[in-house]
Amino acid sequence: MQLESISLTKELLASALLPSDMVLNNQLIPTAHRKEENVISALKSPLNNAQLGHSKFVLCLLLLVFSNLLVKAQEIIWASAVVHFSSEKSNKAFGAIQVIGKPNRYPNPAFSTCAWSPEYNESRSEEFIEVTFEHAVIAKQVLVVENNNSGHIKSIQIVFEDKTTKQVYIRTSQAVSGTGRLFVAGIKDNLKPIQGIKIVFDQPELMNTYQIDAIGISTSTEPPMLSINTTPDPLNNKAISLGPNVNSPFDEVYPIISPDGSTIYFDRKVHPGNIGMAKNDDIWVAQKIDGNWAEAENIGPPLNNENHNFICSISPDGNTALVGNVYLPAIGNGAGVSLTHKKMDGWTLPQPVKINNFSNLNQYNEFCISGDGGIMVMSLETSAGKGLSDLYVSFLQADGSYSTPKNFGSAINTAGNEMTPFLAADGKTIYFSSNGFPGYGNQDIFMAKRLDNSWTNWTEPLNLGSEVNTPEWDVYYSIDAKGEIAYFSSSKTNGTNLDIFSIKLPPQAKPEDVLWLKGVVSDRITSLPINADLTIKTISEPINFGFTNSSISSGYALILQQFGSYQIQISADGYYVNDTVITIDSLIGFDEIIKNFSLIPRKEGLIIEMKNILFKVNSSVLEDSSFQEIDKIVRFMKSNSGVAIEIRGHTNGLCDDDYCNMLSEKRAKAVVEYLIDSGIERNRLTYKGLGKTQPIADNKTVAGRQANQRVEFMITKTE
Repeated sequence: MQLESISLTKELLASALLPSDMVLNNQLIPTAHRKEENVISALKSPLNNAQLGHSKFVLCLLLLVFSNLLVKAQEIIWASAVVHFSSEKSNKAFGAIQVIGKPNRYPNPAFSTCAWSPEYNESRSEEFIEVTFEHAVIAKQVLVVENNNSGHIKSIQIVFEDKTTKQVYIRTSQAVSGTGRLFVAGIKDNLKPIQGIKIVFDQPELMNTYQIDAIGISTSTEPPMLSINTTPDPLNNKAISLGPNVNSPFDEVYPIISPDGSTIYFDRKVHPGNIGMAKNDDIWVAQKIDGNWAEAENIGPPLNNENHNFICSISPDGNTALVGNVYLPAIGNGAGVSLTHKKMDGWTLPQPVKINNFSNLNQYNEFCISGDGGIMVMSLETSAGKGLSDLYVSFLQADGSYSTPKNFGSAINTAGNEMTPFLAADGKTIYFSSNGFPGYGNQDIFMAKRLDNSWTNWTEPLNLGSEVNTPEWDVYYSIDAKGEIAYFSSSKTNGTNLDIFSIKLPPQAKPEDVLWLKGVVSDRITSLPINADLTIKTISEPINFGFTNSSISSGYALILQQFGSYQIQISADGYYVNDTVITIDSLIGFDEIIKNFSLIPRKEGLIIEMKNILFKVNSSVLEDSSFQEIDKIVRFMKSNSGVAIEIRGHTNGLCDDDYCNMLSEKRAKAVVEYLIDSGIERNRLTYKGLGKTQPIADNKTVAGRQANQRVEFMITKTE
């Protein structure tokens, strides 16, 4: 059953401003007056202005409480299937299936691809549509949301569960065309469950497109109250302009904030400082210094050229960017997306990213990539989509390409436009723009949370409220890794030019907490930082993985998105691969930790000491705490299949030579046996006991004896 529980919100209290009319029990009531008249009629007694003002306030509060009690019990059930219809403009956008489910536009109805439009044919005298509901229910009202050219409903017939029918509305006057509206027909003295509705309307009068957005039934006799599913707008939570160092007299759009919130990239249109004769869109960047935004600068070539340039995502370390289009120096920019890396001398020429079976019928390309590069979200228009532009997801493959895009499904995608996606650092929360859900304008920004790994199961999209969305076109949005501050473009300042604003996120609009892992990769012998590649896998879902880089100058940065264990593989030219497992047991709020890694140079004869391999006193039996350390050797051997090693055991100098030699050899053998049991081939392993012959500390002290009693391995064969 498609069921909606109606509650009183600020949108209902502001419904006097809705640009539509409401028809209640076959009577047309202008929405601009229906609540105001109720209040004024209760205030007819002679009062002075102060008393009148006070009485209005009290009565408004009483009305709020009373109305809330009434509408909470109201249930609206929306059509779940279309049984018959006379015609449709298409079987997708404007198709009859668009009447299924909740309204896509109301309380701001307007012409929409997400509504049913019959195909005009002057040979037909009338058009009709018949729908059913998932479950029959005893209803008191029929609801019809008309998006465009309203006023032409000729009759409404209800179909009971027992297949009998009853006429509940017949138009008695001439049709009068209007804008969108909510038409409500009362059902008197009904005691039978209703299974379906049939609506008939005049065909000859429909030269201008007629649209029905939704058809429903209500179990209440109270006026239906349909509202925008939105976040509350706290009085102190206002959008703040980024100021003149970022905003100019020209349009600033597509803001992308770095995960640490210190750098913002954006698209500036037709600015005199742009590159190229056409002055097309260029990428600009600004830094936050001591809490204030410094003057923005053109990022320059090779990211900017004479074509349309924009950044889609920036990596957690700020050194890798996903940029729109494919850069073709000899031809110009092409459809697709590219990756670029920040080096000491600037950004590299963007290299195209391969997306398997990529296709886009729309001229615009919009992408977003997760912080680890493992997930790419995009807005595409395809022949197999739900309508116009839809949101899709692709996953990183072992060969470096991305999988065939997968549609987000009908929970997110409508017959309208779903555009400009931004995937939060948690990998679960999506922010996007759509005109397929109720909002404040013709394109609003929404958010939703992924409920499982199918990428088709989502929470109901939540409108981000009137401080973000306007009656205009709202499309660009990004947030920092902490999930605290959002950045978006709006014409709030002067109603013409687009500027960039920031706003503090309310709790309902925040993503889940993440762990920011930072550090450097160094040479195990010299301890100097090196350039390295990191691959991240989720152990519970090994098919999902991502990547990042560690540089000599800035190290690496990773965002881990969920509880559980991660396998991080670190590699570099001239070094053995290092596999490390990191487990997140708990996370309270955004957290940041430092984790450094080291790599072993590829060199025969190199000896590596292993710490924390411990044995019981005067025994070769391993302490349980030792297995975690030995598992590092297991991962090293499995990641470097051509390597052979010798396990070398050492003791302190308290016992005689023969005993020390025997004990150290048994201990080395015990480690080897564990390695074999863990899947390492026997022919890659040897062992030796060196007793007390190679001390590294003074045996006269406790600390010295502990240091001398150790296990190490020596590389005997390189790959």
